Amino acid sequence: MSSIRIPEIYKPLFELIEGYHPNVTLVIMTGGRYSGKSYISNIALASAMGFNGHKILNARYTMTSAEKSIIPDFKSKLEALGLNDYYTINKKDIASNFDDSKMWFSGMKTGSNTQDSALKSLSDVSLFYVEEASEIPTFAEWEKVDLSVRADNIQAFSMMVLNPTTTNHWIYEKFFKDKDVRSGFNGIKDGVLYIHSTWLDLEEDMIVQKHLPKFKADHKFYIDNKIEDLKGKDLRRWVRYRDIILGGWRNSIDNVIFEAWESFTDWREDKPIYHTLGLDFGFKDPNAIVETKVYHDAIYVKQHLFKPDVSNQDLANKIKDIERECNNGQSMYTVADSARPEIIKELNKLGCHVIRCKKGAGSIESGIQKINSMDLFVHRNSLDLINELNHYHYVEKINALGERKIVPVDDYNHLLDSLRYSLSIW
Repeated sequence: MSSIRIPEIYKPLFELIEGYHPNVTLVIMTGGRYSGKSYISNIALASAMGFNGHKILNARYTMTSAEKSIIPDFKSKLEALGLNDYYTINKKDIASNFDDSKMWFSGMKTGSNTQDSALKSLSDVSLFYVEEASEIPTFAEWEKVDLSVRADNIQAFSMMVLNPTTTNHWIYEKFFKDKDVRSGFNGIKDGVLYIHSTWLDLEEDMIVQKHLPKFKADHKFYIDNKIEDLKGKDLRRWVRYRDIILGGWRNSIDNVIFEAWESFTDWREDKPIYHTLGLDFGFKDPNAIVETKVYHDAIYVKQHLFKPDVSNQDLANKIKDIERECNNGQSMYTVADSARPEIIKELNKLGCHVIRCKKGAGSIESGIQKINSMDLFVHRNSLDLINELNHYHYVEKINALGERKIVPVDDYNHLLDSLRYSLSIW
């Protein structure tokens, strides 16, 4: 261990392995990109097995070809500790040649979403380790394996390692929100050891050198500016550094399409250059109405309806209610999904002023670009719209010709479609 440098922030983990924190039953390691948490955690596992006799389950929610990726990487950690000659390395486990210490590599589910049969045969596991823990969909699925950690001859505990995802993930809900633990906390609370690391916790020569100048520049920009003073690209740069590089629990997922937006409480007092409603029709899916105001430098939007199974009469009444509320009772255009001309015709007969949105090849991406070209502000009570903004992301699709394309996910888009429609004639 003398030739291996362990950043100070990780020292409590090695103290735990050596028995100094007897009340800890779970370690949660979070961090930003390039924080060293995967490397250090594997050094810790090798130490736990090689010097402390642990029997370790090294798991992923889904795991394929461990012998081609995970095992060779772990082998290098054994070599760094001078332990490689003490173990026999197989396709799915690493077994000691001298004692009972061992490490199994296994997935937590099969293709049918059931528990991997390999887990059912494990006994005397003293350390359950899972990397990319955010992939586990529910607390119940994690707990089912965690309960197998029952060795009584050594301090048993579990470890979860992950890049923080969103605040609606069960890990955040269960171990941060419910325990009143803030994002980025380092310490022990209620039997959980929390370690959150960033590139700032490493010595500079431990960081990939090509990244270091940008990290330093972005960090200075982050420190020197306040989010409320930023717009456009600067705002997106600030948010990306906070959420991805520093690794905070976010209100949105990775690859989200609308990265930078802010909430507002009161409308601006100056007159917008464009003011309209957007309407996306639904039946089992929700009917969605937003109010959109466009200024020279920003788009402001407020959710007014997000509800399935609404009759045409109720839609018309809702539109008129919104006009009374937000436009002093004066009629205003509602721009609706052009795919339902029969409903548009009926709403106009009922006294509304509904027109078709402009659609066509590339209209979705064009609408996204239009929104992203300006600062976006969302009313704080527009909870369903905020949820869509936090989850609307790009995915990879393969078309009939076998071509791979990156496209917006066809989900979390009802109110966002309404917003696009409202802007399509502007």
